[in-house]
This record gives sequence, C-alpha cells and structure tokens, in this order.
Amino acid sequence: MVLDPGGLRPWRYNCLSDIKEIAHFPDTTGSVRKRNLCVWSVPMRIEPRFHLGLKAVLPVLSALLCVVEATSVGQAQVAGPSLGYAQKVPVDASTTVGPGYTGLDPAMIVSALEATDITEPKSVYETSADYQKRRATLPIHGNLSGLPPDGRLAFVLNGPAARGGSTLGGVELSYDADKQLMSVKIDIAKSDFGPNAIFPAFSFQSTVLHSSQYTGENAFGATADVTSLVIGGFGITAENGTWLTPLGELSARASYQQSGSLALIEHTGVTLPLQMPPMVAKDISDHLRVLLICSLTSPWLRQTTWVSSGATIQDPSEASITTKFIHVSPEAIWIFDERDGNIIAKFTSSSLKAEWQRIALEYEQARRKLYPLKLEAALNEGFSIGVFSYQIDDQPEQSGPGPYGYIQLPLVVEAKNQVSITVRDKDRHQAEAYAKCFEFKLNGVQVKPKWQTGKNPMTHRFEEVATFKLP
Repeated sequence: MVLDPGGLRPWRYNCLSDIKEIAHFPDTTGSVRKRNLCVWSVPMRIEPRFHLGLKAVLPVLSALLCVVEATSVGQAQVAGPSLGYAQKVPVDASTTVGPGYTGLDPAMIVSALEATDITEPKSVYETSADYQKRRATLPIHGNLSGLPPDGRLAFVLNGPAARGGSTLGGVELSYDADKQLMSVKIDIAKSDFGPNAIFPAFSFQSTVLHSSQYTGENAFGATADVTSLVIGGFGITAENGTWLTPLGELSARASYQQSGSLALIEHTGVTLPLQMPPMVAKDISDHLRVLLICSLTSPWLRQTTWVSSGATIQDPSEASITTKFIHVSPEAIWIFDERDGNIIAKFTSSSLKAEWQRIALEYEQARRKLYPLKLEAALNEGFSIGVFSYQIDDQPEQSGPGPYGYIQLPLVVEAKNQVSITVRDKDRHQAEAYAKCFEFKLNGVQVKPKWQTGKNPMTHRFEEVATFKLP
C-alpha cells in the first residue's frame, strides 16, 4: 500500500496536560512524526451525515480562521467580538423592540438549561417512567439565571446576532420591483442527531474555543504547519412539519463534495412577503432583521459534533465543531428595522397563509384589469399535445417548438382584446374535422367558436381560424 503523499498522520493524544515526549504513529509505509505539539481533550462524536471534509465548510469558517491566522503554538481560548444581547422578550402587543435589538443570548439559555437536571442521563436508580417525566418537565419556575420564567424566547436570525454563519440555515432577501414585493426566505437545514432523529436545525452563532498549530509530516517527509480549531456553536431546532419547518420544502437544496460524490442536505423553511415600494426596499434591505418568537419544548437541548477529515499538505487544517441546539416550538416571526426597532410585520401560521392568499388575490385582480380576456384551449379526446398556432392581440403568431410545432395542452393564454386560434392542413376536410375537436373556455365559461375557412396562397394549405373577443 502507498500512503497518499498529501496525507498527514499526526498522533492525537487524549490527555489534559501537555505531552512531553514525541510519539510515532506507525503505518504501512513508515512512521509519521508530529512536532511542536499542543493538544486538548474534547469529547466528540463523528456524524457521518456531516463528515464532509474541512474544505466543504471553509466559507463558513473563514471568519473564524481569520481570527487565529497568526496564532502561536499553545494559544489560549479565542472568542469573537462581544455583543450586547437583550435580557427580555417583547410582549405580543409591541410595536417596537428598540434600536439595535439582538434577541436573547443562546449561550446563556443553553447554560441555564444545562444547570438543570433535564440534560442528565438516566440513572441506574431511576425508572424509565421517572426519567421520561423528568425529561419532559422544565423547571422554569425556579427563575434560573438567563432563562425567562415562562420559557418564551426570542432570537434574531440574521445580522450581527447571527454572527459566524453556517451551512445550517440562513435568511435570504430578494426584491421584485415590478410586484413591489420583498421576499424574506428563512432557510433551515435538516441535521442528524442520531438514529431516526433528523430534525430542522438553524445555527446562528459560532466561536473559536481553542486553536493550536503543529508541524505535520507525511510518510515521504513532506511537512506542513497545521492549524487545529475547536469551535463551539449554538442554534435552534424544531419538530418536522411545523408551520416554520413544513415537510417537503427545498429538499436537497444544498450539496457538498465528499470524496468525489455529493453529500446532500435536506432543507425546509418559509418565505415571508413584505409589500413595499422600491425606494423603501432599497433603504431598509441592509437593516431588516428577522426575529423568531418561540417557546422551549422537550427535549430542550440537542447536540451535534462535526469533525473534519485529516489535514493534508494541500489543506493543512482541521477542526472540530460542536453545536448545541435549543429545541423550540415556533410561535411567530417579526420583521423589524434594526435602526429604530420599529416592527414592520408580524407573522404566525395563520397570518402568513392569509397574507400570501391576499397578495395572490390582489395580483390576480390587477392582472385581470390589465388582461381581461383569459382563454383555455383543449382537445375533446383528451390529448396532451396539439398542432396549431395562436395569436394574442397584435403580437406575432406563435406555435410550438420543433418541426411539428407541438403545443402542450391545455393551453391557457391572457389577452387585452382578442386571441386567435389557427388550424392548418393540406386537406380542407381534415382541417375542418380537426378544428371541431377543440374545446374552449372564455373566462371560465364554455364557448363554441365560429370557425372561418380559407386557403393560404403562400403555403397552399387550408386554414380554420377562430377568434375570441370579450362580449
């Protein structure tokens, strides 16, 4: 066997103190040495679903890597910039959350939950029923530090409060000037928390907890300075199928390269509509914040650990990322302007559906004013394609693609004044017979047109033409 020349095989110790002696890791081609060693002990679990290689998540870690770019061997803990998190959750009747509102600190919520006994494993002296009861009961009445007494939480999903970035979800803004519609898409990835435990997860904060450097050497003597990172993160999870995490949405939207194949990550999420003129949208787009109002729910906390593949000469870096997720039940989404804190819109399960229906009806009514004529054409024999042409108002005549001009049926077109349907054939009787096979609906009402028969002197083909106008 020949070792990959790019592979670095350092020995990893599991101890709490510095290693004084240099050890050798034997393999089939010789030993690989590790010098200038700085190590730590971290409990970790490799998740096959996210074992993708560090290069796959370098865009996510780029900001974190910059923090430790010039670190020395054995550097102490590194933290990101401080951020003043809020201490309270706004009440439902709020019209503002205040300038620069950042939501609650997820790290503080996790610490408060970990201070209770709900995260403790089952004791040998505890019955299964007692264990399940303990896990299902949150001791919020104890006024734990950092935990709201009613279990109601608020997290900002974008902006400075969501620093660090992640492949597990994000907020995307887009604007349609013609429709004057700002679309706020909340994208949430599915994460693997164990056997038969795949849940939507949104990660919005990551911090470098520890960094170190060592010199790695492969079996052929090539060396490289390797940067190792231990990263801690926080996020939220929810059950599958909630109004915020509907089933079947954005499936396998993201993919990452893994050993020559694609590792797919399923996504879910919702899109929130905001109607506003272009100048308002341009002014607010960089300051628009998404606030999730939610409540704690069992099992309260979940955790994943991702470990990168081994460092190589080409990619001398490695990382371990442990993310702790607060399990919540989504109640509402608020959109606000971070500059003054004014709330622009509030959405719940019912109001989000109603708002999309209202916008769809509004667009339909506006379109009907612009295009009052709607024609539906089909063949009475149930065929899915037809050979004919049509003309909308004074636009050029249209037919299907390809040499035969097949058109997918049923055909639905809109017009300001009129629509013409033309059937052509070398034989007059064939053209007439084919025309009689068509069925039409004008603005939803079944109509029977009067076909006009003629012969085109240029093509020497007979034509059957039906013209539809509003009464």
